[in-house]
Amino acid sequence: MLYDKDLGVVLQEIMTRWDIPGLAVGIVEGEEIIYAKGFGVQSLETQAPVTLDSVFCVQSVSKCLVATAVMQMVERGKLDLDTPLVQYLPYFQMDDERYREITIRQALSHTSGMPDLEEAEYVALVTHPEFDNGAAERFVRGLSDRKLIANPGERFSYSNIAYN
Repeated sequence: MLYDKDLGVVLQEIMTRWDIPGLAVGIVEGEEIIYAKGFGVQSLETQAPVTLDSVFCVQSVSKCLVATAVMQMVERGKLDLDTPLVQYLPYFQMDDERYREITIRQALSHTSGMPDLEEAEYVALVTHPEFDNGAAERFVRGLSDRKLIANPGERFSYSNIAYN
């Protein structure tokens, strides 16, 4: 396959240049996976190779994917960016009455007034991710003791809580 040789060479060069121990690549055309391959290792410590089943933490890259999905729902008329978040997530609440004003647009643009995660919370979330069907709701419900750091829409403040 054309991708195998040319893409493999380019990816190996990138891995060397940027000191990347391992990565996985997938190319989808229509609904078909036309290329999928792992390169390098998952861990320098264990030297376990990257496979097609390797799990990677994509961190803030996921924000682009979430924003794209949200905007597709807006285009289909299933979401309104200026509707308060509580209309779509009735179990969302914070220890600050202003939370009821937060819109999807504000959450997507980091202007919701929500604080960011503390470093220890972020590390715990990244190192021990939850994948079950109830994980997202538990995360949202876990915000009930948080206070806003600004009025919704008032200013930009990066938040992994608002857009996770």
